[in-house]
Amino acid sequence: MAGISISRSALLNTLTYEERESMQHICKNAHVYALAQPGLDALRNFMRDIFQTLQTNPSLIKNKHITSAIRSTLVALLSDNLIHTAEVPATKLSTSRCWKIVAESRELVLGQSEKPVTVAELCQHFDISRRTLQYCFHDLLGTSPAIYLRTERLNAVRHMLKKSDSVTEAAAYWGFWHFGHFSQEYKKMFGELPSTTFKRLHALN
Repeated sequence: MAGISISRSALLNTLTYEERESMQHICKNAHVYALAQPGLDALRNFMRDIFQTLQTNPSLIKNKHITSAIRSTLVALLSDNLIHTAEVPATKLSTSRCWKIVAESRELVLGQSEKPVTVAELCQHFDISRRTLQYCFHDLLGTSPAIYLRTERLNAVRHMLKKSDSVTEAAAYWGFWHFGHFSQEYKKMFGELPSTTFKRLHALN
């Protein structure tokens, strides 16, 4: 069994103004809240992957970047699950505004090397709700913000493999904790396993 404890302030800091008001209402009184099954599965899978990864590579826990990424990802998962109950409405944005959000989202993902950018952080940065961000990405790219962020992080791993000491280091640095799933996703996107990319790039040095 694993227990997760998080302060209310840390949770609220990931949200937009409207979402904070809704979350304050949700957390007003102590109570037991049952998460929807997809959200619960996501939390369980994340924690399981973390434990399995650290069991195999215990030295990763000493990496401040990685522990920071674990915390931010976990907080984002919790806030995503809780805020979905608040029904914060979407705001219709212009096409030009949506393109600006997509372009700036990419810059944030690639420029923030200290930890992976989350959907919650994008919402806070642009001061829009999750539903607004969702509609924006879906209308322009036909995909969700989460999938877009994951694709950009996979690309970032590929670039990092050239200078990293191992595939594990590069994957964990960009927030991929289940290396079996990561390898499958990587191969699906690039046509080869990350280990193959790593060996090819380092053979050139």
